[in-house]
Amino acid sequence: STKSGEKYIGSWANNQRSGNGTQIYSNGSEYKGQWEKNLINGYGKMVFIAGGFYEGEWKEGIKSGEGIYVFEDGSKYDGFWDDNSRNGKGKQNFTNGDTYNGDWVKDVMQGIGIYTYSNGNISDGEWIEGQRNGKGKLLSNNEEFLGYWKNNKKEGMGTLVDKNGNK
Repeated sequence: STKSGEKYIGSWANNQRSGNGTQIYSNGSEYKGQWEKNLINGYGKMVFIAGGFYEGEWKEGIKSGEGIYVFEDGSKYDGFWDDNSRNGKGKQNFTNGDTYNGDWVKDVMQGIGIYTYSNGNISDGEWIEGQRNGKGKLLSNNEEFLGYWKNNKKEGMGTLVDKNGNK
C-alpha cells in the first residue's frame, strides 16, 4: 500500500514503482500498465472512477503519444496526445453522432480535417481554433459549396452548386 486508501501491486526497482504494475487510487480510479521511477511511463490504461478511460502511451505521468480516450459522456478520441492534450492526427466521435477526423493542436481542431455531421453533411477543409476557416468544402444532400470560410461562415470567393448541378 501507498498513501491512505491507495494500493500498488507490481514491480519495483530502487524502492520505486518500475516495470508493470497496477495502482488503485484513493478516489477509486485505477491504472494498469508500465511504470518508470515511480511515474506512469510507457503503455497503460487508466480507468477513471467518474467514468471513462484512457488507454495508450504515457510519458512521466502524462498522456503523450498514441492513445484512445473514452470520456465519461461516451464521446471518444482516438489519436495522438502531447502534454495531456489532443495534439496531432486524431478522430473524435461526439455524443451527438458527429465526428471530426483531422489535425488537433492543444485540444482544439486546428489544421486540415473532415467533420461529418450526424445528418450526413460533410465539411472538409481548413480549421482554425475549432472553426472552419480558410478553404473548404461543404457537402449536403441539397448542395455543395466549395470556397472560403471565416469563423464557420462562408466568406469571400466560393461556388455553390445545388443537387441539380445549378451554380
